[in-house]
Amino acid sequence: MNLSEFAFLYSEIYIAEADINPDYEKDNIPVDKFLAFRIKTNSQLTVFLKPEEYTNKTLTEFLKKILVNGLKVSPETVSFAIVRNPFPSILLKHNPNKIAIIFGDLLMDHENMPNDIEVCEVFLLSEMVNDEPKKRIAWNKMKIILDKIHT
Repeated sequence: MNLSEFAFLYSEIYIAEADINPDYEKDNIPVDKFLAFRIKTNSQLTVFLKPEEYTNKTLTEFLKKILVNGLKVSPETVSFAIVRNPFPSILLKHNPNKIAIIFGDLLMDHENMPNDIEVCEVFLLSEMVNDEPKKRIAWNKMKIILDKIHT
């Protein structure tokens, strides 16, 4: 039995496998299936968040407290990417900024990371809001990458 015969007989298995293992190295990946960008004109940093964290006032205030009040990032320099689904790293090439902070384990892989972007991965905001050790780890990682904005 060849692949097309198998697909005809067991289409649900074939389709499910196609969804799990698409070829993410091609340029025709539908970005909007994974990411929705909210870009500011003068941004230098893109913050990647899950939709429920992006719309949660408590968590966005927590984020503001960290970035703006603590790490002294100007709000005008921050854009957002709402992550609809975990996404392949090659999609970071669509990021309008050279610095990205990804809140959560949202990357499907790390093999196709663009060379011209600095990426910092930290915990979900919801995991950090009441966890001091996680806040400290994330703070230190973000501080290193954000120093590149200030220099």
